[in-house]
Amino acid sequence: MPDQQPLTVEEWQVFLTEFSRRVLASSRQTVDRFDPTTELGFVTVPRFSPEVVEKAWMGTDPCSESDMALAEARLGCSLPPRFRNFYLVSNGWTDAGRYGEDVWPLEKIDWLRDAEPELLEIWLEVYDEEEAAVLRTSLLIGYADGGAGDYWLLKPPTGDADSEWTAYQWGPGSAGDPEPYENFAVLMAEYFDEVVDEK
Repeated sequence: MPDQQPLTVEEWQVFLTEFSRRVLASSRQTVDRFDPTTELGFVTVPRFSPEVVEKAWMGTDPCSESDMALAEARLGCSLPPRFRNFYLVSNGWTDAGRYGEDVWPLEKIDWLRDAEPELLEIWLEVYDEEEAAVLRTSLLIGYADGGAGDYWLLKPPTGDADSEWTAYQWGPGSAGDPEPYENFAVLMAEYFDEVVDEK
């Protein structure tokens, strides 16, 4: 079993390789995707592209250090170590969570306030100050486009720039509060444990 909180590039390589192996060997190889043009509003499609199945890899090619430098300059901060090293193994990940969340390519991640300003404005009026602070200051790193509409977020800590960031799963469509995880690796491990049990 791979390290359940991968930190280094080598640990992420082992973790993600096993993640791919388990998921691609599971029985769940189709998913229902939202399609408003159909009578039921959903259509059943293959869970993974032929390329993913052929390569036995749910990720893509790794990012380079220069890719990381460009992204960090664009975002105005250094990314946390575990998250950063994930991208040095794979530039994103497909179908990472229970609702089909994709971890976005490095070039797509952005602050929630910039990526979804109208959505943020709505929810700042609904949540209390603590929850609103999460949304105001979080990086949007992924989304479930299969109908659930869940977002994956990373919130930087106040003060210690070198520490890990808290990860959140947030489902505004279900009016849920952002659900915290210690860091990005813990969030990914949560779904690894789920797919291990998937038969």
